[in-house]
Amino acid sequence: MSDVFSQLFSNNSEQIKLGEFPAGDYCFGVFSNGLFEKENVPFVGEFTTLKTPFNVPSLPAGANSFSPGFISIPAGVLVETINFYRKVMKTIKSEVMTMIVYDTVLGQYKIVVPVQIVSGATVSYEQVQFEEHQKYIMSCHSHVDMSAFFSGTDKKKKKKAMLYGVIGKLSQETPEMKFRAKQGNIAS
Repeated sequence: MSDVFSQLFSNNSEQIKLGEFPAGDYCFGVFSNGLFEKENVPFVGEFTTLKTPFNVPSLPAGANSFSPGFISIPAGVLVETINFYRKVMKTIKSEVMTMIVYDTVLGQYKIVVPVQIVSGATVSYEQVQFEEHQKYIMSCHSHVDMSAFFSGTDKKKKKKAMLYGVIGKLSQETPEMKFRAKQGNIAS
């Protein structure tokens, strides 16, 4: 099989391998169940994602996975985010988006609220330019009193290798929450 691999992928042999991933922060591997992408984002983590499913007998199976490379986000940051979402809900009954950023100089997390245009069911925001010491870990948005779910728009737009969150049912004592890494769910 290595002869076929050499013929097909001769120019990419350092970027793609059979049954394993080559060294590097961004690469591909062919496994029994398809072509997988591995992306290591400094300080955020390592993401492994199935890109194209197919069957190759005799190779080991690949799997979607996420290995965090960051310091755990304190629960207080989540509580502060929920409180902010509830304040927006009470004031203008709208979704809103926040960014969770780790400041390596201060050694702490902070919530960034970008300039945005919001409505009951949509958010569009301006890109934020972070300093080198600020690590953008998670994009999160509210769903006011709807369930927490990743909409079709979310799935199309949010493909960057990072963490994503949706918080809904904000009127309940404990709101609904969904979190994912890149495109694969890591918690619900």
